[in-house]
Amino acid sequence: MSFVNPFNLLNPRFPISTHLNIFLTCIPAAPAYFPKRETLLSLNAFADKVTELMPHLCRAMIRQEETCLSRGEVTVPQLWALEIIRAQGACPQHTVLEGLRLKASTGTVFVDRLCRQGLARRARKPKNRREVLLQITRKGAAVLDEAHQQRKRAFSLLFKPLPAAQRRSYLKLLESMVRNFSESKGTNV
Repeated sequence: MSFVNPFNLLNPRFPISTHLNIFLTCIPAAPAYFPKRETLLSLNAFADKVTELMPHLCRAMIRQEETCLSRGEVTVPQLWALEIIRAQGACPQHTVLEGLRLKASTGTVFVDRLCRQGLARRARKPKNRREVLLQITRKGAAVLDEAHQQRKRAFSLLFKPLPAAQRRSYLKLLESMVRNFSESKGTNV
């Protein structure tokens, strides 16, 4: 049996589900990707493998999405900003900028662009007119909803071939990582 490279996700002729099916059927033929329990990867080797595989997974996800993000209408940081604003309601501009780790000078241009695109709007805080609040607009909420729906569809296609037990394990791992990161940084991820 010849080895089929399951990580060659660059071939647009095959949907992601085909690549995952090939990958899952090749597991016995690919012991290098799944070492035996007694030869567990070191953290450094694990990081190397994740670094190698993650771009393939990201490209596969992007190919499945047809959103304003994949069309280049908004950027990932803009989506993150919209998520922060929607989660907190009307919030101070500096809160969004801190969440994105942007300096005030860069952040002003960033927020100007969000407002020009009609994704967010500025408002003054009634009790403190010097403080600028950001609010998500209907268009911004629609963009965020579209991105979430497309991401959900892409994840469904990506994980459909996997058994429920593997999906559950992956979800537990992600939840654990988010929890650990949030606790170590003292923030919500």
